[in-house]
Order: sequence, then C-alpha cells, then structure tokens
Amino acid sequence: VENILGKESRPNLHFVEGNALSKKDVEKAASIFQTGEVAFINEGLLRYLTHAEKTSVAKNILLILKERGGVWITPDIPLVGAFDKLSSRSEEAKKLTADVNKMTGLNESNYFKNEAEAMTFFEKLGFTIEKHLFTEVFDQLSSRDILSLPKETIRGAI
Repeated sequence: VENILGKESRPNLHFVEGNALSKKDVEKAASIFQTGEVAFINEGLLRYLTHAEKTSVAKNILLILKERGGVWITPDIPLVGAFDKLSSRSEEAKKLTADVNKMTGLNESNYFKNEAEAMTFFEKLGFTIEKHLFTEVFDQLSSRDILSLPKETIRGAI
C-alpha cells in the first residue's frame, strides 16, 4: 500500500482484506472508523458476481450505510455488450478480455441488460443512485499527476 500512496498515507484511508459477501467482514472494515460516515469504494468486483451475490454485497454495504451514513462508490456496473461497443479496442485487448473471461468463468449472464435494469436493481434494495461520468472528475485525478501521465493518455482511455 505504501507504494501506491507514498510514504505519507492518509489517516482516513484504509485498505482492508475481506470478503464483501460476508456481513462480518464488511462490518469489520467499517469498524476501523469508530464513528461517522463511511465510504465503500470498489472496482472490478461486481462483474464477477452473480445477481444473488451482488444482492448480498449490496445488502451488507447498505446495512452499514443506514447505521453510519456515507456512500458506496463503484464504477463497476457491468452491462451486457458494454465491451463490444468499444470500437477503439484493439484485437489484442479483445482477445485478452476473452481469455480473462474464460479463465475466471465470467459471462454476461451476471451482467445487467442495460443501465435502467442496474439502477432498478440497486433502488429496489434501498439505494439512492447518483450517476457521475468519469469526465466530470477527470481534472481532479491525483493519480494522473503522481504517475506523471499526460492528459492525452488518460483521455484516450475514456
């Protein structure tokens, strides 16, 4: 973690190992901060989970948010065909995606049919949804500066 954050890490930022499907592990992660609001942030998790597992994770997180307040931030709402629509992806990138899908057992049956279905899924569980585009926060990305990445490189990945 020190390599990611540098030598001076933030006292309010913690990385916790655990299983998001386990209510106990989610409660343990939130308990690091004894009072106040919490933020759960994940990326690259939900696309590997079945709808039942997504429900379990969401309920575990919502339980804490109802008690403490806070947010769950995830860019990880998998939609059927989303990767197919990225025409700029190279054949190599497409092959890599197919290989990862095969190795992990990932398949689109775990994805949402469209954005409306995803929003309904989370709203029915009790979440209030706020959608923000990556482009809204592009100029606020600290990782771009830390990694000395040119703006053009990042914009090309959007």
